[in-house]
Amino acid sequence: MAVKPEESIVLRNESDVAGLLTAIAASAIPSRSSVTVPERTNFVLWTLPTTEAARCSLQRAVEELSNFVQSSSQSSICLIFSATTAKPETAESNFLLAASKVDRKTPELVEVLAGLKTEQQQESEEDFNTNFSLLKRTWTRLSSRQLYLPLYESHDAQDNGKRHHRHRLLYISLTVLLTTTLLITLLAAYILSGNHHLPNPFRSHPWQRYTTGNSHGPKYQLQFSHHNVTGWKTAHNFNPSDWRLRLDDQSLIPASLWTPEEERYQQWFRHRYPEKEEIRQQGLFTEESFLADPFAIQVPTDSTFHTAHCVLTLRRYWTAKESGTHLCPRDLDYRHMRHCLDSLDSLVFPEGVRGPVEKEEDPAEDERFMIWKTKVCFDE
Repeated sequence: MAVKPEESIVLRNESDVAGLLTAIAASAIPSRSSVTVPERTNFVLWTLPTTEAARCSLQRAVEELSNFVQSSSQSSICLIFSATTAKPETAESNFLLAASKVDRKTPELVEVLAGLKTEQQQESEEDFNTNFSLLKRTWTRLSSRQLYLPLYESHDAQDNGKRHHRHRLLYISLTVLLTTTLLITLLAAYILSGNHHLPNPFRSHPWQRYTTGNSHGPKYQLQFSHHNVTGWKTAHNFNPSDWRLRLDDQSLIPASLWTPEEERYQQWFRHRYPEKEEIRQQGLFTEESFLADPFAIQVPTDSTFHTAHCVLTLRRYWTAKESGTHLCPRDLDYRHMRHCLDSLDSLVFPEGVRGPVEKEEDPAEDERFMIWKTKVCFDE
């Protein structure tokens, strides 16, 4: 492969730059030129035909080289451009262009340019290919380090790259924002829910599910399942005689806190709901086999049961607030109170005008069921 002998060229304006690159492209052979820009700078220019993909057109290459000449801070330039050649077999070819200013040469580039041979020194095509590969490797290394030898792309390619980068940042930002929002929403729902059964990590104890403030009474509440009931009974040396069971919310209360008022209301529940009373008398509410049976825990009930529970729930809340003592942490849960008030509203404030007086509901004919859920209210 022939190499064009080194030439000395003087550039005075952008038209001269265009003429230089057009002539280089027309010759379609490697060339080295010493270029002088009067009253501005001197630089060495190398061009090589290449099969690498072109990054810009001949016109863009002219503009970039002109900017390089006029720049006081840019010491080197490297780009790949396409242009029409004089060879009949190839209407258009791609060219590598490298230039380094004489007053501030890039060390790596100067080393490679000095190693490339002129036509008189070129011994074989293998030598040329070796030097040509070395030059490409140097350009790649310098481009990756973003030092003196940037590899210019066309403005369209640069704009596409910037748009892609912006879209990627936007996608990542939206993903992070949506994920964070979802996590915050789930966490808030978890904390605000009065029915979650997992320990709250923001509490000082895993089963401190409700805020009791300065009220005296149990701080912790745990819903039993067949997975945890045996372990809890063993850890707390469970003795049935030390506890009392409230049928309306299936809560175990320390016997030392039981009150005559609570006993009076529980007697009413025991009389009206014999199936629930049977579970209490037999002590099934802390048995693993009972809690694991999906049919056994379905206990008959009626529409009055929930209403009675809510009235008693509100009374417990009022009593705890007035006396400063509660029996179970949920007795002070405002979310539970709001639920009961909403339920009573729908019952005592029906829509429409008063209709005919209905017969009293017979609980024996009501085929409703409730799911038994034993809870224990305790302190360590």
